[in-house]
Amino acid sequence: MKDLVSVIVLVNNVESFINLSLDSILKQTYKNIEVILVDRGSKDNTSKICEYYAKKDRRVKLVEVSSSTGQNSKNIGLKHSRGKYVTFVDGGDIIASNYIEYMMERMLDEEADIVCVDHYKNNEPDKSDRHYRIFENSYILRNYLHMNLRSNYYAKLYRKDLFDGIKYPEVKHYDDFMTTYKLYDKAKKVVSSGLNKYCVVTEKNTYGEGITDKER
Repeated sequence: MKDLVSVIVLVNNVESFINLSLDSILKQTYKNIEVILVDRGSKDNTSKICEYYAKKDRRVKLVEVSSSTGQNSKNIGLKHSRGKYVTFVDGGDIIASNYIEYMMERMLDEEADIVCVDHYKNNEPDKSDRHYRIFENSYILRNYLHMNLRSNYYAKLYRKDLFDGIKYPEVKHYDDFMTTYKLYDKAKKVVSSGLNKYCVVTEKNTYGEGITDKER
């Protein structure tokens, strides 16, 4: 059986567009996934929608967290995840149907620790390029410092054991900026692909049409 991939979805008051986001995750061509929905005190119908998906698909698990807790939602998702690999999706964003399969193929073929794909915003055109780079050992952090690798937590697939001893800080903003470099520093090999497989949804009534499934 293929390795289990944990998809940690961070949700909070996203009732207007969580459906399309979860549909894009559950329709992945890579089937052996678990979906951890971390709902941080939503006051709209987000929790009810997530409960519906959890009842409909056994791969989905809802973890409800009080908005007053000091714990970072990413750390909570990691604590509840069982996969050998993990990826994060911001609630409402949309991923290409082969998002996980593409990154898993790169992960296994290259024996990588982190695989990065590109992303675009739903109100901007898809500008996928064909770059495909492999960074190893000390060159990983060096290329991060030269901005050839990004600090965003999403649009990446990680070996979960990279997070052993590493946690996201309890801050409201830029927790990935303060964490991703530690993961890069710990990794022995990182793959960076220029293909857009992740759509950042910026408006509730507009979605990421035209997500590319083009292969390397």
